[in-house]
Parts: sequence; C-alpha cells; structure tokens
Amino acid sequence: MGYFVASVKRVLLSAEEGILQLAGEGLWPLARASYSGRSEPLPSPVPTTLAGALSLLARRTLPISHPTAVAFLDESGAIASDRFFTVGCLKLAEPSILLRQIEKWRDRHHWYQEIHVVDLTLKTLPLYKEVVDIVAAADCEFSCFVADRHVADPVARFGTPWKAYERLAAQLLHGSIRPKEIVTVLADNYSTPDGVVFEQDLRAAVNGRLHRLAIASVVRLDSKAATPLQIVDLLTSAVTFEFRQQAGLAGKTSPKAKLARHVRTRYGVKTCIGGVRVTKMNVACYAGGKGTTIAVAPPAETEQ
Repeated sequence: MGYFVASVKRVLLSAEEGILQLAGEGLWPLARASYSGRSEPLPSPVPTTLAGALSLLARRTLPISHPTAVAFLDESGAIASDRFFTVGCLKLAEPSILLRQIEKWRDRHHWYQEIHVVDLTLKTLPLYKEVVDIVAAADCEFSCFVADRHVADPVARFGTPWKAYERLAAQLLHGSIRPKEIVTVLADNYSTPDGVVFEQDLRAAVNGRLHRLAIASVVRLDSKAATPLQIVDLLTSAVTFEFRQQAGLAGKTSPKAKLARHVRTRYGVKTCIGGVRVTKMNVACYAGGKGTTIAVAPPAETEQ
C-alpha cells in the first residue's frame, strides 16, 4: 500500500511540471519549489495530504468540458497575381456531425468526388446548393478575410505572398477563436519556399497575440482528404465572386453567380460587399492595417 501511495505521489509531482517537489523525509509532505517559468505562486498553505494534492491537481487541470474546436482554413484566388484574394475559415466544435451529414448526401447522390468550385456547372449546381443548405443549417461558423489588392495590397505590405497569406490567416483566426477556446487548425496545402514554416509561424502569431494557448496545432493537408476544406473553398469562392462581380470581372448569370447568390440567401445577408456579420457568417475586408478587425464569436477575444 505504501508503495502504491508513493507511486501516486510521484505521478502528481510529475504532472505539476516540477512546481511541486518532494521535500522532507520520504515522499511527503509537499513543499514549495522554485520554478522560474511559472507566473503565479503556489497556493498557501501547500497541501500536506494526498487528498489535498489531488484536489489541487484537479484545479490545475482543464475540465473535460473545456471548449475546443477544429478550424478548416482555405483560400480563394492567387495572392501573388489575382486582384481579389480571400482566406476562409470554417470552425466546428464537433466536425463529425457535419461530416456524417455530408457523407449521407454523397450516398444519396452517389457523388464521391471532390466538392470543388472549378467543377461547378448548371448540372451540378443543385448538388452544390444542397451542400450549402446543409452547412448553413449546421452548428458551425464561417468567416473570411477579403483583400482587394487595388485598395490595399497585403503582398506589398508584408513583402512576400506567403507572409501576406500567413498574416491574413492569423488575423482571421485571431478574431474567430472564442475566449478560452483551444483550436486545431487544418489548412489546405499552400506552396511555400524551403525554410518557410507556415504552421509554426501561424500558431506562434495567434498564441502570441492572445497571450495563451489558443491554437494547439496547425496541419496542412490536401483538400481531397478533408471534405470540410472543400466546403471552405466553396463558401470562400462564393463570397469572393460577388466582389469580382462588383469590379466588373464576373457576370451575373453563370452557375457561380447563382451559387454565390444562394449562399447569401441561406446565410440571410443581402450582400457581402464592404463586410457583413451575422450569427454564422462574418466577412471582413482587408484595409491595410487601418483598423481592420474580424470577430466571429461574440464576445470577441481581445489582446491583453
């Protein structure tokens, strides 16, 4: 029994990241320890019983109900050459629910190929509209950041296309993450030179601005492997299309125009031009650092 108790105590000490250490004779009582990386002092008095230590550890551990989510990140347009470039994000607390609905839709229509806006035709338009209906009714939040390079060019500001993409993505995620929420980001593959570590830089940028662990991991993968990335592409392209229409770069009767109109209808917005914010959709326009903000999840988390 004594050996068991000693083992439990050792596990407790390890879990406390070296903040609590063995002191005195044997393994107990717990005593204060010097830990330069900790910003808050140990409670006083320090627990001297196993029950007290367990209670302390429970208070220092995230509850099983702590808010988490998965954010799927994709873009529309070529940031190095196109006038309009948009970064989009679909955030879900339980991605499996939406995935099951989309799989049932695939089975009904025997549609197992990638849901991609470049494949949109008049024949496939009804199918794509059904996907939009499913997503708009689901418990998820869509947000995007639209850059018109004739108004404010992020590439000119940040120096390279990949740095501009990273900064837009960081601002988008910063505004999309709820207070205390911890998010895993799955991003579509984006070609960068050797030495550019998009995943690490994006995570560090958002966590640094929020002064906490907000993004646990960032992973890039092929959109063919993740249906939610295909959905982000669909929604982001639909939003961007309206901006291209206003600039005279796209028509009003094509399948893409009809899909873009359907997206606005299903999300209950008349237009995305100039930005819009409703319960499940937030569209912001990049203004070159002139106070541009995007906040999908009220109350929005602010920098400390």
